[in-house]
Formats: sequence, structure tokens, C-alpha cells
Amino acid sequence: MKHLYLTRKVLSALFLLVLAVGSAKAQHATVSNEGPFDGAAYGQNNSYSSNGVNWYMTWDDTNLYIGVTGATDLDSVVVYIDADPLELVTSGGNGYGSTRGFGKFDTNRGNGMSVLPFRADYALAFNRNQNALVNTAASGAYAIASQSTNSFVQQNGSIGNTRFYPAQGASSRKIIIPWNNITRGTGRPDAFNWLGFVRAAGSNATRGMAPINNTSPFTGNNPTAYYFTISDTNNGTSTPPFSRASYTQVRTGANGADISLGSFDVYDFTVNNGATIIRDENASWIVRGSLRIGNGTVRTSNSTNSIIVNEDFRIYSNGSFTLNNTAPLSVGGNFIIEGGFVAGNTASITLNGGEQNIQTTGNSTTFSSLRLTSGRKTLLNDLTISDQITVTEGARLITGNHRLILGPAARLSEANNGYISGTVESKATLSAPGSYDFNNIGLTLAINRNGSQTTDYPGSTTVRRLTGTAVLGQGTSQSIKRQYQIIPTNSTGQSVNLTFEYRVNNEDERNGINNVSRLRFFRSIDNTTPFQPLGAPSTIGSSPSVVPVRYATLNNLSVVNGYFTIGDNNNPLPVELVAFTGQLEGSAVRLDWATASEKNNKGFEVQRSTGDDQWFPLGFVDGHGSTSQRNAYTLVDANAPEGKAYYRLRQIDNDGSENFSPVVTIAVPAGNAPALVLSPVPTPDVLNISGLGSGAHVAEVYDMMGKRVLTHSFNDQTTSVSVANLPSGLYVVQVQGKKSKFVKQ
Repeated sequence: MKHLYLTRKVLSALFLLVLAVGSAKAQHATVSNEGPFDGAAYGQNNSYSSNGVNWYMTWDDTNLYIGVTGATDLDSVVVYIDADPLELVTSGGNGYGSTRGFGKFDTNRGNGMSVLPFRADYALAFNRNQNALVNTAASGAYAIASQSTNSFVQQNGSIGNTRFYPAQGASSRKIIIPWNNITRGTGRPDAFNWLGFVRAAGSNATRGMAPINNTSPFTGNNPTAYYFTISDTNNGTSTPPFSRASYTQVRTGANGADISLGSFDVYDFTVNNGATIIRDENASWIVRGSLRIGNGTVRTSNSTNSIIVNEDFRIYSNGSFTLNNTAPLSVGGNFIIEGGFVAGNTASITLNGGEQNIQTTGNSTTFSSLRLTSGRKTLLNDLTISDQITVTEGARLITGNHRLILGPAARLSEANNGYISGTVESKATLSAPGSYDFNNIGLTLAINRNGSQTTDYPGSTTVRRLTGTAVLGQGTSQSIKRQYQIIPTNSTGQSVNLTFEYRVNNEDERNGINNVSRLRFFRSIDNTTPFQPLGAPSTIGSSPSVVPVRYATLNNLSVVNGYFTIGDNNNPLPVELVAFTGQLEGSAVRLDWATASEKNNKGFEVQRSTGDDQWFPLGFVDGHGSTSQRNAYTLVDANAPEGKAYYRLRQIDNDGSENFSPVVTIAVPAGNAPALVLSPVPTPDVLNISGLGSGAHVAEVYDMMGKRVLTHSFNDQTTSVSVANLPSGLYVVQVQGKKSKFVKQ
């Protein structure tokens, strides 16, 4: 099945107000067999006059009703119907209908029309004195499908269920066509396209064109290009049958020449035949529906007049569109570029609809100037702006998983109630003292000192603004709904003031942190907790130009890489581990670590492995709960084994959740390690014994008075001994003359 005009279904009521006069309800009407041929029987807004011919059309759920007055005895009345419209009306295979017309309108007379502006599913031609012809074949050219001996010499006639009624005079005719005849049994279509005309027998000349825009005769470079679009057939919301004239470019220029169309005002505009259309003259283009280029090229050339598209603007993979510097383009529907799209250095694009998607591919991902007015716009891929992006009152741009990238000379402008939610990326080279605002995205880095080395400055620096979501910590802690990722070439040894803007209404990013005295800066390497607190802002204030924007500044940063955000001092984000190191001290390994601050930290279990993926606890060090102070910790492994030893921290919160530190590796030289390895030390219950050879062993445990308090036999290189019943204190373990000490907690 061909695709329906879904977007038009949503907006049809709006277009009825704009393009039609009077009530739309009257057009869904039933015309009786014996009723009048014209006038009130067809309802309001359902008549059309063209070169002395009057057309009438209406429908109900069962039939399509067509009336024609002004045709002579020998005139053929011809109607083509596209009952299941494609998005590109001339696309699809033969199974979707024909783009060719009748080979003949009358029996053995004249030449037919060679090209239609859409894939027609149904065709009808009839006159008073000749046979009536109907075609519903989908493939190839339209041919005579059936003939009736009933001509319009009689009072009525039929072909199948299609009924023909002549008036008292030859100039008036009425046709009643069951929808099932047109749609092959599926009833009233949701939408359809159509065109009609009156043609004299034995001649290519036509009159009474519907739409009247089409030229006559249909020879050479004058095929039909205009048709009527009915985007909604429902009772009460139907599109008036003559209200929307659409246009399809059906021919290419002679010898490959460009085609100039001049000014036009149509509903849908389609190019799908490889033609090149230019706009040399200052003529406006108004497309009240959608503009689609399936196969062909449009160039605005020297025209300075605007192009207005009320619905979708779509360039398919074989199409291209060039917008010059002085011809503004405005689009009210989706903006989809799959083929070529080139916008001049100062070309202006405005998206002024409600819900709009923006999709660009390949070399078409850079716009010069983009203006967003009202409604929600969604990026479906990365988009680069080289000059200016303006988000006006009430407009929202949602980047999702994509980025809005600002070129070196671009500027971002957001109104008080205009907002970009997601990722905005900018880049600048910070190689000298000064202030850098990264295309006005809300972050400013000020270089304080005049360094003598290249590494004294951040250098080429990328900044990504992340808005709309918060960093979530443990418990109820979370940041405001804005972060900045800073990626400098040189990340340390700097002296930089960081000014961080955030919004306080019309997209309030504060996330409930409304007391500025509680604001604190935080930083993380990878935008996940833990975050390291950097301190309170040096200054706070409000933007003098944009009302809902406030700022906080942190002075004299020495490290400018990572993710920066603002949190609540009363409910801080978890913090990152500042350091975790180990060093050899005789036969022992000393482990040191520090935290910048802690939240709900129960403590640290220190673990050791010899590289077999088995980790043994060495001991537990209590944490400081929740604190914003820096704290240092130490544990000594007095029984480090010979060879490589691996250490890590298992940080445990009060609620039982845990995190693991990076692994520290220490090489213990041969002969430097004790013969007997004990862990954990100290231990509350179980003591692990290793460092022995194969065979049967007996482990003896002595207290400091030399009294043997425990004996354990085993036949392996390692074993575990329960010491839970021993009193707290210092003990000595002896196995085959090898000794080592441990502490029982």
C-alpha cells in the first residue's frame, strides 16, 4: 500500500481554516441518482469553474460523486484518481499505479496524454456519443479496460457499478463511482489526489482543466503538472476537493537546460524526474504543504525572495537543494536531508512549526544561520552552525544523543524562554591571557597569568555544555541540571578562573538548590560519581542581559580538564579518591590513600592478590562518615609475598553499597619477603596461611608468653585457620620452623 499523508491528517483542520471558506462539513454529502447535477446537492465549497466548465465533487462513505456542466456532445470528460498517495507522488513501481494516461480518450480518435503528475490508481473517460472507458490497471499505460454499449444518448448508463447520468441537455453530466471500484475493495480512502479536464474528440486541445493551472494542449513540453490534493476525507474534517492545488515537475529541460518556474503558490511541491529548477527572478515560492525532491536539483540562484514551506522539507538521497545567501527559507514541518543540501555563508533557515525533527546527513550537516521559533525541535544527528543560532521565546531544541556544534565564528542566542536541552559543543584556543566565552554557551574561562611556556596555557580546548539532566549521587544528593565538560590540550599547571552560568526559571536548572549560599563546585574525570568538591564560588551574580541566567565563578583553578558542575553543600555529591599508592618498606608494603571528602563512608577493606584473581582481605580501616575535609589513611602489609603483589581498596558505605579503587602493583624482591605469609592482618576470626611447599604441615599458634594456644594440621600449600575463639592480642604462627606474627582483633 502507498503511504498516506500522515502529517496532513494532523494539520488538515488548520489548513481548512486558511484555504477554504465556509463549513467543511457540507462536502461529505450524498448525491441522489435523480438529483440535480450541480449546486447545493454537492455542498458548500465543492464547485470549481474553469474556461466555461463547472466541476462539482463530493463523497460519502460509499461513493465519490462528480458533476460537470459546460461539456459539448463530443467532449470527453476525463478524470484521474490517486486513491492511495505515495509521499513522492511519482514514485513506486507499477504496482502503485501508472504515471501515464489513457492512450486514447475516444474509440480510435486522437492522441492521449503521456504523463501524469502522480501515480493514478483509477482513470475514467466518457462522452455523450462515444463509449465510456474505465481503467483500474496498475501496470503500464492506461488502456481500454471495458466498454459499454450504453452511451449518453440514453438517459443513463453504467460500467460495472459506476453510473453515468446525463442531464436534459448534453452539457451536464453526473458520475457516481463506488469507492470500492477505485480502491479495489477497500472502501473510502483516507486521502486521494485527482485531476480532470474536458477534451474535444480527435484533438489534443483541452479546456475546463481542474486544476486550471495545467496547460493545453498536452503535447511536447506541456504535460499536466498540477493536481488537487485531498488530505482528509472524513466527514466534518474533509479537505474541500478544489482547495489544494499541488505541483509535480514532470519533465526535464530541453537538452538538459535548467527550468525556471517563476513565482508559485501550491500545496505540495515535488521534483522526482532529474530536472534542475532555478530561481533567477525575484519570485516568491509558497508551499502550503510539503516540498520534496526525490530525484532532481533546486537552486535558488540569484533570487532574494523567501521560500516558505508550511509542512515538511525533505531532500531524498538522489535530490539536492542549494540555498543562496539572500533567499531565506522557513519550514513548518520536519527538516529531513538525505541528499545534498548547501546553504550559503549567510543563508538563513527558520524552523517555525510545533513538533519538528531535524535530520541532516553527509556533507549537509552545516548551516550558516538557524532560527528556531516556538515549539519543540529534535536533532536526529549532529548539526554544525557556522554563524548564528537563535532560540526565540517558547522554542526548545532537544539534542538527545547528538550534538549541536558551534563553529569558530558562531554565536548562540537563547531567549528568556528559549532553550537548548542536551549537548552544545564549542572549541577555542586558549594560548594567551584573556577571557574566552566559547561562543556564548554559558561557560567562560579567564587566563590569569602571562606564561612563558606553551604548557602554561590550556591550548586548543573543547567545551561541551550538558543540560537537562543532573548527576545523581548516593541517597538524595544530585547536581543542578547543567554540567560542562572541558577537554584542554594541557590540563595541569594552569591558573584559570571558571565562570559557570545556569538558568533559574523558564527551564529552572537549579534542581531544588535555590539557596546560593549552599552552592559548591564539583569536578569529575568521567562525569560519574564520585565527584571531587572544589569549594564555594568566589563570586555569584545575575546576567545583565538574559533575565533567567545566573552565574558562579571559581578562581585560580590549576586543573581544568574533566566535568564541572554545581551541587549542594548540605547534601554533597560523593567524592572521588584523591590518591592510592603503595611502597616497599623492608619486608613490608606500606599503602597510603586519601579522600577529598566523604559521604556516608563506613570505611575501607584493603585487599591483596597474587595475580590469580583471588582477593584476600588484609584489614579494615574505618572511614569518617560524611565530611567535607580531606582525610589520609595508611595500612601496612607486614606479610607481603615474594614476587608481585596486587592491592585494592573496597570502599563500603553505611548502606552496604561498595566501590573498588584502581589496583596498585608492588614487586617484592626475592629474600625480602617472610617465609610464612599471613592474611588478613589484623583478623577478627579467620587467618589465611600461605608461602609453603607441598606436603603435610602442622601450624602452631603461640601467644606472647610462649604458650601454644592452637594446633592445625593440613596437606596443602595454603590453609585457613579459625582464630575466632582466641583473645585479642599479638600471636606467632610457626610452621616447620618458619614463623610470622599476626594480630587478633
